[in-house]
Amino acid sequence: MSLNQAVPISNELALQVAGMTCESCARTVERVLASVPGVRSAAVNFARSLAVVSGTAQAAELVAAVEGAGFWCPGRSLGRQRRAR
Repeated sequence: MSLNQAVPISNELALQVAGMTCESCARTVERVLASVPGVRSAAVNFARSLAVVSGTAQAAELVAAVEGAGFWCPGRSLGRQRRAR
């Protein structure tokens, strides 16, 4: 591979997911997250209300997918940008 080739950097992101009331909800969230382009893997823990996603997808894309499925990610808003501290 030459130095000029772009290599996507994979990362892992944990998201709190609210609105899940059962394991079926967790599977739904897992499925929609896995369908986002750039996601390599997605795992959702219903008991902890936590989704762990790895890949190159951006957080905003993941939050949009969760919200599109009828759930939400507390503390994350697609309408505001966080300031760097």
